[in-house]
This record gives sequence, C-alpha cells and structure tokens, in this order.
Amino acid sequence: MTEWIALSDAQAITGKAGPGEGLLTRGVFVLEFALPLQGPTVLLDYRADRGWEIHLSVFADPQYGISILHRQGATVVRHALKVTLPEVTRGTGRIVLAWDAPGRRWCMGYETIDGEGRGTVCQGTDPLPLPFEDVTGLSEGQGMARRSTAALWFGFAKGLALPDRFPWIGPRTPIATPRGLVPAGLLSANDIVLTVDHGPLPVTAVRRHVVPTRGSYTPVLLRAPYVSAKSDLLLSSDQRIAMTGVEVEYLFGEEEVLVEARHLVNGRSAMLDTRRATTTGIELDFGLPVIVLSDGCRLGMTSPQDAGAAQPRRVLREFEATPLVSMLGRTAQLRLG
Repeated sequence: MTEWIALSDAQAITGKAGPGEGLLTRGVFVLEFALPLQGPTVLLDYRADRGWEIHLSVFADPQYGISILHRQGATVVRHALKVTLPEVTRGTGRIVLAWDAPGRRWCMGYETIDGEGRGTVCQGTDPLPLPFEDVTGLSEGQGMARRSTAALWFGFAKGLALPDRFPWIGPRTPIATPRGLVPAGLLSANDIVLTVDHGPLPVTAVRRHVVPTRGSYTPVLLRAPYVSAKSDLLLSSDQRIAMTGVEVEYLFGEEEVLVEARHLVNGRSAMLDTRRATTTGIELDFGLPVIVLSDGCRLGMTSPQDAGAAQPRRVLREFEATPLVSMLGRTAQLRLG
C-alpha cells in the first residue's frame, strides 16, 4: 500500500529515505485548497539556497488555471494546466502532480471535490526529481516564503499512485474486548474483539497510517455523551456507523443500517474536527466486514482488502442518509447501534 512520506505541518517524514537515497525521482504531490479563490493566488512558494537556487511555487488563477514552477539552479520546469475554477460558495479544489524523472514524463490533474471540474488533466515531459531535503523543508515549513491561507494541506508520496483512502478510527477509540474496553491504538494482531454478528473474533491485522486531517480528509468527532458514553470518538469521514431506531425502520424497513460519519455532521453531536494537521488512523482488519462495539455505539469495520465483500448491513448513500439525519435532528441525540 502506498503511504504518505511527508505531510504539511508535520515535524517528521513518515518512512523518510536514508542518506543513500537523496532524490524523489518518482513521486506524487497533492495540494488541496479552499474555494472560491479571491483572484490569482500563490498557494505555495518554497525557496532554498544550497549554492544554487531552489524554487517550488504553486499558482492558481480562477480564470486561467494551475501552474507549478520548479527550479533547480539554472534548470526551470513549468507544469501548466488550463482550467476554469468554479465559482462555488464554498468548496475544495485538489491539485495532483505525478512525475517520473527516469521515464521523462509528468502528469498534472485538477478536480473540485464533490463538484465541477472533475478529471481535468495535462501531461508533459522532462520533469525534475525532488530532493528529499526539499520534501522535508516543505513539510516542516522551512524556507517557506509564502503559503496562502487558502492552502489547506499538501503531501508527498513515493511512486506514481496516490495513497489509498480507507476508513479509520482514532487511536483512543475504545473497542470492546473480552477484557473490557481497549483503545484501538493498543490492539495488536490476534487480539480478540467482540463483534455483533460473529461474537469474539481475532483481529487479522492492525495497520497504523499517518493521514492528513484537513480538506477532504477532515475527520468527524462524535461527541459524548450524545454518542458514546464516556469519551469523544475521532473517525475518518468515511467510517461507517450503525444506526437503529423507529426512524430507520420507518424509512428503510431495516432494524439497523450503516451510515458514513460525514453524513451525520450536525454541529452538535457530530462535528468536523480541524484541530490538528495530521493524525494516526487505525485500521482494524478482520478478514471480512464486521461490526464492533465501541462504548455505546457500533462501528462497521472494513478495509481495502474487503473490496467487493458483502456488508453486514445496508450502507446508506448520501441522499438516503439526509432524511434520516433530518428526522433525528430534532434532538442532538443520535441513535447509534
């Protein structure tokens, strides 16, 4: 699985290369920014001097598109993408630049997340590799001449593929086990967890990933005592949560359904959490999709390896979840699990 090797505002690089690997010759750069922009904007401007000029700049113009300038000494490469940025009331734009220096090719794309402008892509030749020293400088904010407040976060990964998106739970999320509630971050492979449909079940694998928590990656905070009995739960926006109650039976004819956390956000019992730039997301893999118990609510556990597997409950789409949350919105209480 592809992992982030650097994320903005982080103090260290995940999986940082050693001294023998000085260049990121094949990599992916991602930057998300808030829409709408107030005219032409320098989103990011990094400069360094090692006896020659180092310059990496990301520029966005609502009318003319995206431009990334990369300079190393006398060599300058410009990546340009013609696209009109949407005039939305509020949204998020994403820029992705992938380069293969040995293969002498690059590709840059732009999309408006959950909006217009999807799939706008351009390609070119002869990209420059990026020194890991500059990856470190960018992620830790060293030599940053300018960073727009519109720039929500950015990150780097090795190779030409983006890191997978996957549901995760926070390390402090209490998980029911035969010995009581255990924080998810303390679980290990082969530990026994209590599941709803399969009883006590061993965890096949526990994976820990450093993930961004801004822009489209902003997690959801389910607040106690509305949801869990004792503590707030930090979850990825696509983490599935089991919901029950007469409203569920009335709308869907089911005793229990699964809803992604992002569809529950109401500003009271479920809130977007932007307090941190990154966090460690815990992925519990049981070898099949299951529902686990967590201090008053039930969480649907699935992983990328479960793609195509039957889910233990019906999974609501956004348009289905909207009337349910509206019915439950008469009170701050969410009936979960």
